[in-house]
Formats: sequence, C-alpha cells, structure tokens
Amino acid sequence: MLLIAYLLSYRREVALYQEGVYCAQLTMEQAELLCKRPEFFALERFDLGGLRGELFDQYLNSVIGNIPADATLLDIAKPLVNFASRLPDYTKQCKNLSLEAIRVMAAFTQAQSPGVLLFEALPQALGLSPTDFLNGEPVLVEQCIQKLVGVLRELRGAYDALLYDWQTSLGQTLLQESMADLASLRTHLTNRYQGLDIYTPDKMGIGAFIRRLCDPGYPSDQAWLESTAALLGKVPPQKWKDANRIEAEFRLKERAQQLFELEKLRLESPDKNHNGKAMLVRLVDSENQTITKTVYPTEAQQQFATRQADHIADWETFDESAQLAIIAELIKRCQTIHPNRDNQS
Repeated sequence: MLLIAYLLSYRREVALYQEGVYCAQLTMEQAELLCKRPEFFALERFDLGGLRGELFDQYLNSVIGNIPADATLLDIAKPLVNFASRLPDYTKQCKNLSLEAIRVMAAFTQAQSPGVLLFEALPQALGLSPTDFLNGEPVLVEQCIQKLVGVLRELRGAYDALLYDWQTSLGQTLLQESMADLASLRTHLTNRYQGLDIYTPDKMGIGAFIRRLCDPGYPSDQAWLESTAALLGKVPPQKWKDANRIEAEFRLKERAQQLFELEKLRLESPDKNHNGKAMLVRLVDSENQTITKTVYPTEAQQQFATRQADHIADWETFDESAQLAIIAELIKRCQTIHPNRDNQS
C-alpha cells in the first residue's frame, strides 16, 4: 500500500515496470498484484527538479503544447511513443530519412523507459550527449529540442512524401508530365486509358492495371493512388521497403510501354466495333533493330493462319527457344516482302 501511495504521490517522476515491461499507467489489477507479489514490479524515479524540471517543461511546451502544472513523465513520453507506434511501417524502416530521423526512430523502438527516452536516447540521437544535455547551455538544449520537433515533422511527412513521389512517377511515366493535383492526374489517366483493356488478352496483368487506373469506386483520390502502388509493388505502400519501391517503379515502366502499344492498336484499328482481333507484333534483334507491325486479320485470314501453322511438322516437339526463333524468322521475312508496311526504328 505504501508503494501505491508513493506511485500516486510522485507520478510525475516515477515509472513503473512489471516483470521488466514499462507500464503506462497503474491499473486496479496491477495494484492488487503489487500488494500480493511486489517482487514482480520495479520502480524508476527521475529527478525532475532543477534543470531536469526545466528541460521537462521545455519538452512539454515544444512537443506537446500547453500542459497542466502537475504533468507527469507520461504526459510527454506516452504521446511520443504513441506517435512512433502509429507511423506506417514504411517510415519505421525508411532509409531516405535524415540521419537524425533514423536515429530518433531507433530511440523510440529501443528505449526501455520514459526517462531514458527523454533525457538520454533522444538527445544522443540528435547529436548531444546525455551529460551535455543536462548540463549544457540553455541555448544548446533549446536547439536540441527544436531539432527534435523538426525530426518529428519529418517522420510524420515521410509517407506523404512517398505518395507524392509515386504520384509524380505516374504522371511522368504515363502522361509525360507532372501533375501536382492528384484529382487532375486521376482524371487525365482515366480519360486517356479508359476501355483500353479490351485490346489485350492479359486480363490479370496489364488489363488489371488499366482497370485499377480507371476505377471510379475508391472513396478518395489517395485511396486510389495507394491502390495503384499496391498493385505494382505487391504490398500496400504503407508497408513498402526499398525493394518494393524499386520493383513498383520498374513495373510501372513496363506497364507504360504496354499501354502505349495498346493505344497504337486502338488508334490504328480499322474497325472500332471489332477491335478485339487487332494484334501488335514486335521483334527486337541482336543489332537493336526493331520491327513493329499492327495486324488486323479477318476471320478467314485467322483460319488460314491456323492451318498454315498446323503444317509445321513436329511443332510441339520443339522447345520454346526453337519455336520463338521460327516466329522471329517469319517476321523478318515479312519485313523483307512488305518493307513499306512497317513501323521500323
């Protein structure tokens, strides 16, 4: 009972641990257990008099804002810890942050008590030793605390910066221009690529990406942006690591090339009502010569092509490399016979 009274009397300066784990507050269950098994608990007191008290008040005013006069360690430590825990996984492991931000993030995850976090781990992460922090000049301490405020802003904005970079990539890669307004970007992409998925048999690849770009059903533009990133990065952007970001950028470039080729099919299709049979054939040889042909076979031509393909003896016995080599040779012969029907670069 004396321990409980002590905790309540010095709650501004005392931290409670149960079996080594910091307790944010003393619950009724913990109070009952404390009376029966006090060996399960430990106390840690931080002297908040003098300079420590002034530093504590500076922390509170700078990071939390106006606080009551009897504010406790929890009044600053708990909001800071909660702030860190609510950050997206991307921010917690992001390598594109300042060195101070990376160190502060590590301090949040590694500090074992609120006092250590406030007076040791965070100052050290910001380049000031705990001793200098406690004994240093007021101006030096103020600079450290203001640096912490800036780092917290950086951590809070890291995920928004990721989304903005992805928004910029979508505009530059798919529209050849950057759009600061997300709603305008979404509208332009929809207007340009709506319905393009009917030109491809790949419904789960480029077809799915087109439908995602043009889907009007998302509750917000940000939800739409996050969904496009999740499709190409394989996981939601909140959980991205550097590898996911790189993969998403690479796949975006691949999808862009496919979109441009499908646009060519749509623009050159002679029969807009029967464009599902249009095909784009491309061959790139070892000399970096590219042959690109748009083909619109009639039903009779398609049947004839099927019969001719059946005449190739033992086709099924060839491995894939041999089959593709035969197809490439036929495309080259077509280029020789009809040189003016090509789009060659």
